[in-house]
Amino acid sequence: MITRLTIDNFKRLEHVAFDLTERVVLIGPNNSGKSSILQALTLWEAAVRKWTGRQMPGPGTKITGVVLNRKDLLNLPVPSTRLLWFRQQVRAPTGKTRTTRKVRIQVIVEGVTTSAPVIDGADNAVPVLERAWRCGFEFDFANTESLTCRPLFDETTQTWLLDPAATAERVAYLQPMSGLAVREDYYVPGTINARIGEGKTADVLRNICFGLWRESEEANFPSHYSEDDINRTGFREFTSGWNYWNLVKDHMRTMFGVELGTPQLIEENGTIELTYKEQGNIYDLSSGGRGFLQTLLLLAYLYSAPRQVVLLDEPDAHLEVIRQREIFELLKSVTTALGSQLLIASHSEVVLNEAAGADTVVAVINNQTRTLNDPSQRKYLQKALAEIGWEKYYLATLRGHVLYLEGSTDSQLLLALARRLGHPVASLLPEANIQYVSLNRPAHAIGNFQALKANLPHLRGLALFDRLDTGISPDAPVTVLQWERREIENYFATPAVLLRYAQGMRPDLFSENRVKMMEKAIEQNVAPRYLADLNSTWWRTAKLSDDFLDPVLGYYAQQLKLSTRLFKTNFYELIPFVEPAELDQEVRIKLDILYDFLQPSPALTPHTTASKDETKE
Repeated sequence: MITRLTIDNFKRLEHVAFDLTERVVLIGPNNSGKSSILQALTLWEAAVRKWTGRQMPGPGTKITGVVLNRKDLLNLPVPSTRLLWFRQQVRAPTGKTRTTRKVRIQVIVEGVTTSAPVIDGADNAVPVLERAWRCGFEFDFANTESLTCRPLFDETTQTWLLDPAATAERVAYLQPMSGLAVREDYYVPGTINARIGEGKTADVLRNICFGLWRESEEANFPSHYSEDDINRTGFREFTSGWNYWNLVKDHMRTMFGVELGTPQLIEENGTIELTYKEQGNIYDLSSGGRGFLQTLLLLAYLYSAPRQVVLLDEPDAHLEVIRQREIFELLKSVTTALGSQLLIASHSEVVLNEAAGADTVVAVINNQTRTLNDPSQRKYLQKALAEIGWEKYYLATLRGHVLYLEGSTDSQLLLALARRLGHPVASLLPEANIQYVSLNRPAHAIGNFQALKANLPHLRGLALFDRLDTGISPDAPVTVLQWERREIENYFATPAVLLRYAQGMRPDLFSENRVKMMEKAIEQNVAPRYLADLNSTWWRTAKLSDDFLDPVLGYYAQQLKLSTRLFKTNFYELIPFVEPAELDQEVRIKLDILYDFLQPSPALTPHTTASKDETKE
């Protein structure tokens, strides 16, 4: 089993290092490097296979390395090997001199090999022994078609990092399900692996099933099993001697109520066919839904790779929420039964929450990895985050801040105001970690932030509410701001804005009629004294979303017999009709505060890795 992984200068990863357990879930935003971590392990395995059986020279002896061809890296389909390097930088200056050094990809894997228990003649079990090992490689850019690799040398121990125990580790990498074709040709194993590496998993789903069925039949394993069999023999011992294809069929029957047929090789045209029966009807596999096919792909692949390090990229793809939880639990039980280690890259909040309790969750953030539920801290985190949820904890970790607003309407209005004023915070708000606090109660925000802050000391918090009826303690852990007017709508809800809205951005033949109808709607729904005095305190203290905008726009839509009307959730559509000069200076001040608050946290900015090789080349 792999226990630690260190990667330098590979694709999106300048430097990451983290510990692994039997099951690890990698989470992070799109393009953060989760898939790169999985691919780095496949690159490491390719190097291990290349060096297996070679005689290593003694300490101090230089080795030139061996060539890895780009096309041989089945799980790294790139048009140029240069794309495997961080920022495509294969050479870098050494300092003040004009010489350069090679930038090397390095992948170091640490693990343990467990010996099986031995029973002596007296039925006494010899204890299970674990031996730690390390195996690391460095990779040089040769040309766009190839790279060279060589084992790393540990100066401290004066040994090459190529422990023979590492050769026992096998890596199986699977990407999400793609669209399934009606026809699928028969492929040899090498072609199947190449298609999987290219992400064309649907091209070989029937082939994977056929291969698993054929291996199960040739092994002459039993065809059926029961829960008693599992309980009596133990899950792992049980699965090592049973028909894996039938296990897949049983899982699919239980989950989807279908009966898989037997994969068939049609020799006349060289294709693979697979059908399933549902409610008495027989369908071709291509009739199945994406979630059904994704589940079959996962199960067939897992059972085809027992006792391996299984890398799954977004196994929750195409699955609805309930299925995501069910599949994750199934993946855990199957890999445990098969003696496999599981490493998953996922975006799913369901998978994150399920993994948080017992498995290792590693966040990939800004070219860094962070274990969110380190076992030494787990008991404290579980209690503190019971009411928060792991997805909120993850977002806080990712962004370094929490912005509390009353609801999604407020975030839309803030963004619309920022865009209308051309304020730079408009580019930051869409990516902000915003949590909504209902009923305009700061106590909810304070309690939430306190729980997060206990585990994330550098976390920053800001709450922006409508005008509050009660004061805020200066000792509150989160900065609480409030609008001076009753609510944010009070800053743009005016008769002039509604009349411009009625006229439209591009006046047409009906604009005049719409404007007259809006004037009537305003007169019918606003007291004359308020219309006569737009500086009246009513325009500042009334809840204008309810007392002004809603009745006026409702009357306007009714009189014009409009099929749609503006409700509170869409009031942000009025803001383009506000003249920037009409907006109170307070709006700009609040946006300035938000802009300063939403700046990236220094604790989350990417770090630079010190050069490990300043030797002149």
